[in-house]
Amino acid sequence: MPTPRDSAPPARRVRLQRISFGCLFGGLAGLLIVAPWEAWSTGVPWYLSLGALLTGLTGTLATGGSLSWRALRRPWALGLALFAAMVAVSTLTSLNPETSSRILRKEFLVYASVFLGLTLGVNRLADLRRLIHVLAVSGLLACAASVGTYHFYLSGADEVTRLAWVRDNVVDHDEPERRESLRAQYPLEHHNKLGFFSALTAMTLVYLGTAANGRRWLWWLSAVIPLWCLMLTLNRGALVGMAAAVLIVATMTNWRMAAGLAAAGLLVVAAVLPSHVRRHYETIFEPATYREHWTSMQYRTRGWRSSWNMIRDRPLTGVGYSWMNFEEEYPRYAVADEVQIKPHAHNVWIEMTAETGIIGGVGFAVFQMGLFTATWRIWWPRRRTEPWLSFQISLQLMMLIVGLISFYFREQLGVILWAVLAMGVVTAGLPEYQRRLEA
Repeated sequence: MPTPRDSAPPARRVRLQRISFGCLFGGLAGLLIVAPWEAWSTGVPWYLSLGALLTGLTGTLATGGSLSWRALRRPWALGLALFAAMVAVSTLTSLNPETSSRILRKEFLVYASVFLGLTLGVNRLADLRRLIHVLAVSGLLACAASVGTYHFYLSGADEVTRLAWVRDNVVDHDEPERRESLRAQYPLEHHNKLGFFSALTAMTLVYLGTAANGRRWLWWLSAVIPLWCLMLTLNRGALVGMAAAVLIVATMTNWRMAAGLAAAGLLVVAAVLPSHVRRHYETIFEPATYREHWTSMQYRTRGWRSSWNMIRDRPLTGVGYSWMNFEEEYPRYAVADEVQIKPHAHNVWIEMTAETGIIGGVGFAVFQMGLFTATWRIWWPRRRTEPWLSFQISLQLMMLIVGLISFYFREQLGVILWAVLAMGVVTAGLPEYQRRLEA
């Protein structure tokens, strides 16, 4: 006969359910806080507005206090609740409410469904491994399609045909320094999204090769396709983030592996890449890249200064959640010499702060850093024996590094990245790892 302990829901599932409902009610409470001002401005009686305000404050304080008490050892839970609440608040107070509501339905509700579906529905490592196999094969096919499209349409074509194809298929074809690269953007429409997606796929295939009992070399060789796709996108941020994450984790587990990976990467860059692609990556090591006015680094610093103008003007609620709100409001806050066709902050935490306010930005940072810290504590004692944990910490480390110089929560890629964060949450709470850690 099962005991009460056996028949009770797992502690991890109960905790995640509390977090999920806390995020939901935190967002609703945030809406109720701001709604009275909207109602009062349209003629609703003051006592109804005051009642809504008190209800919202009570709900927010209760939710925040409850989550704070339960999340003393898990600060990422409180950070996630704060971020979700501020997404709701910034949506209602946005300077472009129609854009905000459309993006909230289109993006964030999908992100929330994916995140909550994985965190609440997956409680075994075997389930995560099946999911990783599906993601790896799907990503491999997508990257192969991108590489095939690139070579089929562009190799051997004359200049008129190539430029016409670029005008029809590449988002930022007006950038003269990138026109010669002729990058294929299929299937994610933008080189930053495709580059980060390719890096995730390559790391997943390398992990599957490391963890496989058979066909190990097949997985490792297949990782060449997403790596080649990443190189063709000229996305230096994703390449640097992936290389740094893999080398850091490999150095802490096996220094020979780190040396081998570094040597192999240098050989590929030196011997295999086309000259214009190799030249683009060589600029990482040139001082002029960080000093001259119209270089990539100076382009980012101007974006950071413009984003700071947004934060300073609307510190509490932000300009409104979503990258589309950010793009629409960017010209009002841009520094004098700044021109961007598709503006973004080139930094995940700065843009989240500009979109959702200081509280939302801090909440998102606490969530991501807290989750990384929790995973690290589980990974460190068994870093030489658990490939899955090394893979998870590599993914999260890459997101942290790339987040310093780019913004990747855009449409299709955002769904994948929230799935990665959800896998991190599940990994950090897996019963077998928790039992080993406590023992």
